[in-house]
Amino acid sequence: MVNHNGKDIEGRDFVELVDAETGVNMGLELVSQGLARVSRTEAKRARRGRSTEAELSYLKFLEEEQSQAKSGRIGMWKYGDVGDSDLEDSKPKQWGRK
Repeated sequence: MVNHNGKDIEGRDFVELVDAETGVNMGLELVSQGLARVSRTEAKRARRGRSTEAELSYLKFLEEEQSQAKSGRIGMWKYGDVGDSDLEDSKPKQWGRK
C-alpha cells in the first residue's frame, strides 16, 4: 500500500510504501536492515531549507536507523562504510590527463 503524504517543496510526491498486512514502512525496514541507505544529496538538500518539518523529522529518524545498522554491521555495513554512490553526481576525473 502507498501512503501519499503530499508533495515536497519542489513539487515531488512524498510517499511511503507500507505493507498492508503488517503496517511496516518498507523504506524504514530496508534502511534498518542495511539494505538501503539515506542519500547524502537528498539529506543536504533537505537541510538547506527545501523540506517541511515533517520531512526533516522523518529524515532524522531514517538517519538514526541507518546509524544503528552501521554500528551493528548489518547488511551492506557488514564490512564497514561502503562509501557513497552520491559522489557519482560530481564530474568524473579524466583518467590519464593532467
